[in-house]
Amino acid sequence: MPTTEQLPAESDLTPAIKTFDNFGLSQDVLVALGQQGLATPTPIQAMAIPLLLQGRDLIGLAQTGTGKTAAFLLPMLTMLEKAPAVRAGHPPHALVLAPTRELANQIHQNLRNLAQHMNIRHIAVFGGARYDAQIRGLRRGVDIVVATPGRLEDLMDRGAFDPSGVTHFVLDEADHMLDLGFYPAIQRIAKSLPKPRQTMLFSATMPPEIEKLASSFLVEPVHVKAPQTGVTADKVTQHVTLLNEGEKRDRLCDILNGPDIDQVLIFVRTRRRADALAKFAQVRGFAVDALHGDMRQSIRQKVLQNFKSGKLRAIIATDVAARGIDVAGLGHVINFDLTDTPEAYIHRIGRTGRAGREGIALSFCAPAEQQKLAAIIAHVGARVELFDPEGSPVTDFAPTPAPRQRNRRQRPPTAKRQPARHKPNKENNEERGKPRKTAQSSRPKLVGAKPERKPSRTPDPAKPKRSFGRHGAASKTAVQPPTKAKPRRAKNPFTTPPVFDNRPNFGDKPAKAKSKNTPASGATSRPVKPKSAKPPKGKSPGLARTGRDGGLGRLRRRG
Repeated sequence: MPTTEQLPAESDLTPAIKTFDNFGLSQDVLVALGQQGLATPTPIQAMAIPLLLQGRDLIGLAQTGTGKTAAFLLPMLTMLEKAPAVRAGHPPHALVLAPTRELANQIHQNLRNLAQHMNIRHIAVFGGARYDAQIRGLRRGVDIVVATPGRLEDLMDRGAFDPSGVTHFVLDEADHMLDLGFYPAIQRIAKSLPKPRQTMLFSATMPPEIEKLASSFLVEPVHVKAPQTGVTADKVTQHVTLLNEGEKRDRLCDILNGPDIDQVLIFVRTRRRADALAKFAQVRGFAVDALHGDMRQSIRQKVLQNFKSGKLRAIIATDVAARGIDVAGLGHVINFDLTDTPEAYIHRIGRTGRAGREGIALSFCAPAEQQKLAAIIAHVGARVELFDPEGSPVTDFAPTPAPRQRNRRQRPPTAKRQPARHKPNKENNEERGKPRKTAQSSRPKLVGAKPERKPSRTPDPAKPKRSFGRHGAASKTAVQPPTKAKPRRAKNPFTTPPVFDNRPNFGDKPAKAKSKNTPASGATSRPVKPKSAKPPKGKSPGLARTGRDGGLGRLRRRG
């Protein structure tokens, strides 16, 4: 089993390394860093870059917004600069996996800024985009591929991505990949890669499942954990307001109307709530838009671009966008709905206070979410400050159990069936001396002599018998006088179609040709209407059109 090496804390490493010039990075990389205004490495960069330049496998753990992306991109670009250039049809040299499209786009943008002076080609492939453009880009030959696991497997099945030349493999935000169910895909992708490679794994949180996953395909990894005083960033102020669910929208509008709010990122629990809250805020006159996984990739990129350019004041997003939004100077994050896990809460508030800046994280907590708030406080610590709707601090917080919701599809409990009544048996009644009750026994008995029964009528042969038909109507069966038959109406020879004998002739003699005016045998004779020598009244002889439409028939000459 591969061993894990623990490195010393920040105080033992950072005094010797104060600038990027001490790492031995490429000159083109240093020029790009100077143009980006980056001169001093962060703790995770100071600890990871020297080890990665040596070719070691590494597990990096640091807070969100501390520069983990540059920690693996800078040494990777330095080593790939010495490798031979990739031509069309050749496999790539490096593969970076990200859990979401937004994070893949963010890594690709950082890669573009850092490699702008180098002859290194790169591409980002993710779902929601066209296959043909991504396949053409891979076939031209690229050095670095930034991809999501799902789209990468689709391209591998199509034969567009060849993993045989990968020498650098990076897993970014590995814990979120497991939350999204990418564990089987990561295993399949890792098995397809060649064995002599360098593998790097970075994340803000590292549960035991991630360490077990890392131990399966990392060879003697070095465990690097940047020093931190708390789980969250130190310069992020965390406030939680305890209120009812129906008061969240009005409270959000009051915050957006405040003078201290410039741009804010709002997180909700579901996509439907994101659309509903965005529509509510737009009706109130706020420049906001929604961002979630049901939107097309082009629309999602347009929303992010509008937010970064300042056209939008707020974005209402789900947890999918929590790992990929990197807006410089974002000062406020609002948790409209609390997260189910403390790790997701850490990633949400990590969108503000990045690169050592200050930030404010505001959260709303309904009575049904107090159990989630208790788990967050137990994980984060006392940095979370609680307030009531009036703004007074809450010191005696005790979470109330969430109300149990009834399943709507479940049927209500039905009443117990009562046992059937006992019907007395005839034999038992006779044995007991009680006669069986019938419907006639309940009728009142007549007192006195019985009334005489009327004699039945004898049928009179002179009168006809009456019978009832099918529908209960009486009908007489007596013989009716004969009626005169109606005279048969003669057939109109001009309306009755002729009947021709089309039977085949099996005799030796050929059938005689019938004249034009002679009807077939067994057919009704149809006289031919003679042509009138005189033209109709009101019309002169000459050319005339015949036909039902009055103009499409043949031309014939009258007279």
